[in-house]
Amino acid sequence: MIAYVALGSNLGNRSKNISFGISELCKLGRLTCSPLVIESEDESGIGPPYLNTVIKLDACIADPRVLLEECLRTELACGRDRTLPPNSPRVLDLDLIAAEGWLGNWEWDAPGDLFQIGPKLTLILPHPRAEFREFVMKPLKALYVKLQTDFACHYSGSTIDCLLCPQFVAALSVSLPACGGSLHSRRSLGTTCHSQRKLL
Repeated sequence: MIAYVALGSNLGNRSKNISFGISELCKLGRLTCSPLVIESEDESGIGPPYLNTVIKLDACIADPRVLLEECLRTELACGRDRTLPPNSPRVLDLDLIAAEGWLGNWEWDAPGDLFQIGPKLTLILPHPRAEFREFVMKPLKALYVKLQTDFACHYSGSTIDCLLCPQFVAALSVSLPACGGSLHSRRSLGTTCHSQRKLL
């Protein structure tokens, strides 16, 4: 499963916290980091500025709920206090913003080690606010261009549009080379970003 995760931190050593998040996500599959890391103001106005970036993860996990659980475990391992009110400053924030082929919203029982977050976990894909957040879209745009360039170097006429949810592609508004051929890559990526799948 190809997924996109936004990382942010505004407490402690922000760079170190984000590096920790990336190192933990690396254990879940092949990872590509955005070349752009940016600073943004805390939306709540409570805490110091955030450091933000986005990664693409070609995960060995097929279920985005399981990936979200791993993201939450990584936050806790980095020292995030989940007992604080929403929008409080945080050591590490990992938002699953999109997953190839998955559209919808889900709620399920939290596993025992994540019960401190609440009895239920929820997930909406794509992330409902990601496309309106500059601190997500700028690193995502830079990642998109990097991936497009990398693909163009190895696969003539290919495109990575199918790796992102359609509204994200529209929001990126980047100038890309014309694509005259079908997608070719090391694995069959298809066009599942336009389909709807349901977690059982």
